[in-house]
Amino acid sequence: MEKELDEIRGRNGGETVEIKSLRVPEVVQNGSEASVVLDCDYSVENKAGLVVKWFFNNQTSPVYQWILNKKPQDLGVLKGKLNLDYRASDDETKKHRALQILRPTTELSGEYRCIVSTFDGEASEAKKMIIYVPERTIELKQVKPNEDRVKVECSAEGVYPEPRMTINTNNAASNRKEPLPIETIKERTDGLFDISVSILIEDRELQTPTTFSCELSIPEANYTVHRQSVYYPGPNEVRHRK
Repeated sequence: MEKELDEIRGRNGGETVEIKSLRVPEVVQNGSEASVVLDCDYSVENKAGLVVKWFFNNQTSPVYQWILNKKPQDLGVLKGKLNLDYRASDDETKKHRALQILRPTTELSGEYRCIVSTFDGEASEAKKMIIYVPERTIELKQVKPNEDRVKVECSAEGVYPEPRMTINTNNAASNRKEPLPIETIKERTDGLFDISVSILIEDRELQTPTTFSCELSIPEANYTVHRQSVYYPGPNEVRHRK
């Protein structure tokens, strides 16, 4: 029985192979870093057959492989995008365990899995890195289709990953019905997103003045930006934006 448990521990990396820490940047702004390091620190009881592999998303082939005493290899989506001379440790059994990705861009946003194996066992861990693009432009505008109503529209261009957008007001009549927002999200050929949200409101449902607030967020990147506009109901409205 004890022998069977030892074999299970070996296969699962319980004792013979253990990943001590996996350090992956959670959020990186596109084009803001010359390089980022994804580090997979581990311990092995026996270095025989030591191989470190990194996988990207659900791909079955590795994007990086280092076999002890051999040169590391950049593969797949990371081909030509790694510093293969980077050393994470002076320990010869760990020196090429990490990825140094050069000039990371949005196509490298996703989950990275480190797998460490020897002849005795294997261990793996995964973490996600989001490479985001803030809006190229964002605009909050008011349009009067007639004297009694206002259309408020917020739009942003060139965002990644897929954003969310809302329009709110902090100074509306208590009996006002919430307008139904119209949202449009478009994924462009370059992989970025354009988004817009608009609402149509009767002037009689608003107080004077009313402040509209647009919030653009990228949930996966914990990124949020706001725009505000002050509106004065009536035919001679005055608008202020900030």
